[in-house]
Amino acid sequence: MWNKFSLVSALHLAGVAATPLLEIEPRAQGDACTTLDQTIRSQKAGSNGIIVPGQLAQNCLTALPFDANLAGQFLTELRKYIQFQSTLESLKAPPKGYLYPAVDILGGLDKIAQTKFSSQYDFDNAIQSLVSSANDGHFSVGLCSTSLFGFSRDGVLISASTDGLAVPAIYMYHDGPFISSKTIKVSPVTTINGQKANDYLNTLSKSQSSQDPDANWNSLFPSQARLARGDNKSYNGAFANSRLWPGGNSTVLGFANGTKVTLDTLASYYAGNSLAANTAAGVFSTFCTRQSKTTKRDVRPEGDTLPPQFWYTTGALFDDHDENGDNDSGNEKIRPPAKSVPNNYPRPEISDPYNQILGFNLDATTAVMAITTFNQDDDLPKDQSKVFADTATKLVSDAIKSGRKRLIIDVSGNPGGVIHRAFDLFRLFFPDKLPYSATRFRRNDAVDNVARIRGSLSAQDAGLAGPFAWRGQVAPDQKTRFTSVDDLLGNGALELGVSVSSLFANFDYSAWSQTNRPIRGFGAVKQNPTTPPYDALDILIVGDGFCASTCTTFVNLMTNVGGVRTVAFGGRPATGPMQIMGGVRGAQYYAFDTIQACVNDSTAMLQRQPSLLTKDQLAKYQASVPLPLADFPLPLKGGVNFRNAYQEGDDDTPLQFAYQAADCRLFYTYDNINSPQTMWQAAADAVWGDKGCVDGSKGAPGSREYSSTHPNQSRGGSDDKKKNVAEGQYVQ
Repeated sequence: MWNKFSLVSALHLAGVAATPLLEIEPRAQGDACTTLDQTIRSQKAGSNGIIVPGQLAQNCLTALPFDANLAGQFLTELRKYIQFQSTLESLKAPPKGYLYPAVDILGGLDKIAQTKFSSQYDFDNAIQSLVSSANDGHFSVGLCSTSLFGFSRDGVLISASTDGLAVPAIYMYHDGPFISSKTIKVSPVTTINGQKANDYLNTLSKSQSSQDPDANWNSLFPSQARLARGDNKSYNGAFANSRLWPGGNSTVLGFANGTKVTLDTLASYYAGNSLAANTAAGVFSTFCTRQSKTTKRDVRPEGDTLPPQFWYTTGALFDDHDENGDNDSGNEKIRPPAKSVPNNYPRPEISDPYNQILGFNLDATTAVMAITTFNQDDDLPKDQSKVFADTATKLVSDAIKSGRKRLIIDVSGNPGGVIHRAFDLFRLFFPDKLPYSATRFRRNDAVDNVARIRGSLSAQDAGLAGPFAWRGQVAPDQKTRFTSVDDLLGNGALELGVSVSSLFANFDYSAWSQTNRPIRGFGAVKQNPTTPPYDALDILIVGDGFCASTCTTFVNLMTNVGGVRTVAFGGRPATGPMQIMGGVRGAQYYAFDTIQACVNDSTAMLQRQPSLLTKDQLAKYQASVPLPLADFPLPLKGGVNFRNAYQEGDDDTPLQFAYQAADCRLFYTYDNINSPQTMWQAAADAVWGDKGCVDGSKGAPGSREYSSTHPNQSRGGSDDKKKNVAEGQYVQ
């Protein structure tokens, strides 16, 4: 029977050294954190930290004391950071194209403030769950107790179709090779903890960071593309690995043939060889007070000014990583180049040193460009964006010279990065078209007064001072300038009842573009090539729906401006359309410490020139700006989506809420999951061959076919029919 899955084999798949686990006493004596500390001290750390039984970790977390006064102060200041989130009103009353329920973030915080909690963990978990319900990869919080451990189950699942067109079933990963076997029969997973497997997994997927349910479904399972970003660490999906407690110390899988398998819950601890405290009160003091090392380590020093490049980053937030622009400080240690080709990918014809962009030959007529990320980490060379652009140019040039007249662009697992790369890459394919960008921010007293303070900057200084400084901004046409701070602030413009700024571009391309961060045809950077290298119908973009942030900016331009077609893979087990741009579609991510640095700099300007604000404006400014993170009652990390993005021709619907179906959808086969090359071939066969797409997935709202028959509808805009089409496909 092939359904049996041992702990050792599960840990091997997860990249974790198998470690003997201690038995959990039915009734642990004494303090739960004392028991956990003793267990941690008895274990040896591996590459995935110290592995302990998950129940021990959870017992300690739920034993942490709760200080209602600290929690109340924390919520008051947290609200001030969350006021910078651009979509609060849209989330409360979503446009009809949105696929998740409405959520009132500020109202939810009010309810949390009125709730009596028995532990710090319950409080933190309530906030974490509320923010997660926004399904926004740019909006997150890192809290003391929910960041202590990572939880996992000792088993990996996949969602696999027999041929890419048939609705997939759930299997254990190691059963995958035999799904289509005629000699070895394996059974799919039909129940999880007594619930229908699809229902259980659909509920679990809602806690993921994408705004599309199919993208979140894919996030539950292994992804070669997420491994390809450079470190080759394990990614087995959110079912197997999560920061969240899965609800019990074990998970029972039921199979179609009547057998069952029990998966243990494990916990990973990364902060040393002990808890640094042996009581629940001690753990709370160590990790959940502002005097703790965790808080001081994670906070930018008071008054420190971020490099200007940080203002223009749009990368999504993953764990503790902020994607903060080009590396200009000169103090960071440069990361060594990647040692090998990403696992299970063919050997590339060309790649950059960090496997961010790779070129392959699929066959005699088709080349492949795999883009794993648009990121510019601090530990990458200053010229990595130029290297990225040059690699893309040579990849396309070499492909055309070799007679390959078609190109597949794979953006699977791409989390985004610095946005100038999206604009530059679009211009490689469409040198005669403007990479349109339009954004707005949500106004509040803090934002308005920071803009007024920064309105005093000269045009030269304003270009480096972020989106608040009106002299540095330009309208979406890249020509029209603003005339005053009130002109930028919108002169009373409303969106869903809240004041918003005027529409303006991500930034002034000509002022921004330079050798190390090029945008072809702008500033000092020449356009290369000068003519489109491919016809739009000879380019195909494929992905898993995870494409987020800068990745969605690129795909949006390629499809809605360039007319390129897309194929989405995977998604929930039902026929119908799927989005390829399923990740966050906001225009700019701001970490909380970025907001803090912005406030620090603005306050310093105000101290030098108090007349920048009136007495009334000063009072509102002081009441609305948040505390520095170092002074927070409880530790806090995270960030917000500061600016919404908009489609040309639709100035009222943030792209985060606009539904755009891919032109074709295919389900993953087991081979597709493990070999990206087979996925590229399947996409080519579906669109340029005669293999076809998943039933009902062609011609849906937002696709090229739909747009050709609905000329008055812009691709990716708001449409009353879209929600009905998208929601009607998945039946639990």
